[in-house]
Amino acid sequence: MNALPLILTVFVACAVEAVEALTIVLATGITREWRSTFQGMAAALVPADLVEKTALIGPAGYVAERLAAFREAGVTTLNVTPLAATHAARLADIERVRALAG
Repeated sequence: MNALPLILTVFVACAVEAVEALTIVLATGITREWRSTFQGMAAALVPADLVEKTALIGPAGYVAERLAAFREAGVTTLNVTPLAATHAARLADIERVRALAG
């Protein structure tokens, strides 16, 4: 008797159950405001060196230095994604970056 069909069936059933469990955990997390937990997990997975080299995060003086370094490296376009809570605050952040870029 060939056990391969049984093994494949059990494997697929386990995979379906795993996806269902993950879906339930994510749905529960979203409804219970676990957003900060997921952000923390994501932050832990991203190397600090990568963030430092690619993101404009920090005091205005540091951001101005990074903008100057980008300019010297030939960068002509930035994708600015402010993370402020309100639309008005996001616009203000973009204006600050624009002012620092000169």
